[in-house]
Amino acid sequence: MATAPLTVLVVGATGSIGRLVVAESIARGHTTRALVRDAAKARRQLPAEAQLAVADVTRPKTLPPAVADVDAVVLTLGSDGTAHSSPENADYAGVRDILAALSGQTPRIVLMTAIGVTARGSAYDHLLDWKRRSERLVRASGLPYTVVRPGWFDMNAPDEHRLVFLQGDTRRSGTPSDGVIARERIAQVLVQAVTAPQARGRTFELVAEQGPAPGDMGPLFAALDQDAPGALDAVRDQANMPRRRSRNASAPTSTPSGHPRRPARRDPRRRRTDNHRTGKDHMRATLMSIGVVRPGGTISRVGAPQYGEVPLGFPEFMNNITLTGGVAPARAYIEELLPDVLEGRIEPGRVFDHTVGLDEVPAGYRAMADREALKVLVKP
Repeated sequence: MATAPLTVLVVGATGSIGRLVVAESIARGHTTRALVRDAAKARRQLPAEAQLAVADVTRPKTLPPAVADVDAVVLTLGSDGTAHSSPENADYAGVRDILAALSGQTPRIVLMTAIGVTARGSAYDHLLDWKRRSERLVRASGLPYTVVRPGWFDMNAPDEHRLVFLQGDTRRSGTPSDGVIARERIAQVLVQAVTAPQARGRTFELVAEQGPAPGDMGPLFAALDQDAPGALDAVRDQANMPRRRSRNASAPTSTPSGHPRRPARRDPRRRRTDNHRTGKDHMRATLMSIGVVRPGGTISRVGAPQYGEVPLGFPEFMNNITLTGGVAPARAYIEELLPDVLEGRIEPGRVFDHTVGLDEVPAGYRAMADREALKVLVKP
């Protein structure tokens, strides 16, 4: 499928998929611009032909020069578990700010998310929901787009290279049985989607099965159903996306123009640690612990759990994270932790999750009933 060379921007260019996308784009003759935070590191990792645009998706003011005069943007962003690159900051806010920086331009957008992104009721909801919100942003942008949801990376057998495009996101076990695919194949699909007219307006899951890899992917794209114009969700997706409540129970989650409000940023100064203790065992505390503990470290859950599931899946297993703990009164550990809190080495969680006025008390109770808040402060 011969096409004229384009200027392609790769966001997430130094990631495990992004590096391959850069190489594939260059191999197909495109002028390839890599958005990177660290130019020296990127120069060691990327082909010499790659143009480097130094910017940070968490710093919107750095983005306009990076996105200037591009024909296509391939988004391979993903969270690495740190506060700086949390699911909200990377998967959602990064996509949002790239789209905002493109103001006035109409490039082709190719977004990579994940298979099972519409699944509900698992320990991965917090991650998948932000990916799904990023899909919605792309569909609502009015730009030509393709959304690719790959299966589990590099877990395919040596003879599994035949590409299978699926729709409806029906494989939701959260395990490799949902489908596997080599990173190299993902990069090839993302780059071919940039120029394939049949890929426009399509959302699909991508897996590999036994058989050889295809050459021209045009027929595979053409066999897909197109997303409904103006729809936020993909064709055949379940309408099961929960509404996102704001911090203030009475505040709207969108501006009068309908655009999502800018989410609050987490403090990027947090450091990773070998051991992390969570008190009053709320899910958010455990998720924060997973984000800051080093591989091989230990998370100790102290206090009565406020939830039944434990978000320890394949990534945490591969990092050899140990989970311990039990019910304990605060006096059992406050003497040890208080000096670290006072000296700023530990950032304690909030006592109150929400603050409401007297006329918002019912909303506060709803937040606690919905497990969005453990304690609500009523402030006249």
